[in-house]
Amino acid sequence: MKYVIACLAFFGLALTPARAQFDYTPGFEPGAPEELSVYAALEGQWTIQLYYPAADADAAEGWRWAEWAEASSIFEPRLDGAVMLERNSGFPISPGSTGAEGYDRWRYDVWWYWDRFSNVYRASIVDNLWGFVDIYEGTNAFDVSNLDTSTFNRGGPGGRAQKSRLRITERGDNRFVLEWWTLDMDVRVEGADRDAQPWQPSVRMVYFQAE
Repeated sequence: MKYVIACLAFFGLALTPARAQFDYTPGFEPGAPEELSVYAALEGQWTIQLYYPAADADAAEGWRWAEWAEASSIFEPRLDGAVMLERNSGFPISPGSTGAEGYDRWRYDVWWYWDRFSNVYRASIVDNLWGFVDIYEGTNAFDVSNLDTSTFNRGGPGGRAQKSRLRITERGDNRFVLEWWTLDMDVRVEGADRDAQPWQPSVRMVYFQAE
């Protein structure tokens, strides 16, 4: 009998936190946050034209966006609309690239969401090549970076740490643009905010749908 009472007491204590986790403070009601509605216009299937930064002495910045390849993507709400998931066919990998043998594309998914507790937008990117979850954030739903998060890649010169930034611009009917920018950590300006960092262009992605 004592054993039964002890088991009931244990499970009672174990279950109490499980019940309590569903309590919430007014203002943090469960369900799809209103802030996530900004991504609604992105829902659907998209064709993507990829561009890379090519050196151009005649351009004001010393480079220009050059056509590269095509990709595709689909945005769809998940988890009762609590997040927006993008499934992207990714970027083609050049034959002979070291460290990517057996892969033809770098594919990734992006979970776009609103963190109601920290009041920031976040994008969590997970890829097929490394199984790496890269976390971006920002107060602007269409401008997020991992500058101030703990994640980074080793794509800088000599494999040094590198940060990234995603910006969605030129949003319109059946079209928008997403650009990737990178920042090698050895040239990061300490104490400067994100906009003051010497970001370098990486990839321009023009999303469009057939009208």
